[in-house]
Amino acid sequence: MIESLDVFEERLNRLDPDDDEFVLHVDELVEETAPALLESIYPVAFRFFESHPEHDCGMPGTLVHVMEEYYPNYVDELIASISRTPSTNTVWMANRILNADIDDGLHGRLLQCLSDVVERNDVSSFVQDEAKRYLERHT
Repeated sequence: MIESLDVFEERLNRLDPDDDEFVLHVDELVEETAPALLESIYPVAFRFFESHPEHDCGMPGTLVHVMEEYYPNYVDELIASISRTPSTNTVWMANRILNADIDDGLHGRLLQCLSDVVERNDVSSFVQDEAKRYLERHT
């Protein structure tokens, strides 16, 4: 049983999102993780997504589903992750939140976050196009 974030992160970072069995391996990793630890994996998951910005990582996949169980705990870290290194997964997660009934403040923060992604020069065109598509959907 995995009972520390350090071990969870080390095991997650050994996985390759290009592997055909990536989703299966993530499922196994989560199953091996102590349930009490799962509510705090979001910083680790976001760092993983940042390391693989153009990979869908099984989108939505187990990592996203686990984090979403603890909404809104991860929202500030999601926005910080998008600000650091936008990824397919994190801009998609922002879109999922925008699809929900949320307050105007969070709605505005997420739209600004996506807008910033579209304007950046250091983000892949693939991730920018995803952010632009979601931004257009919600404005």
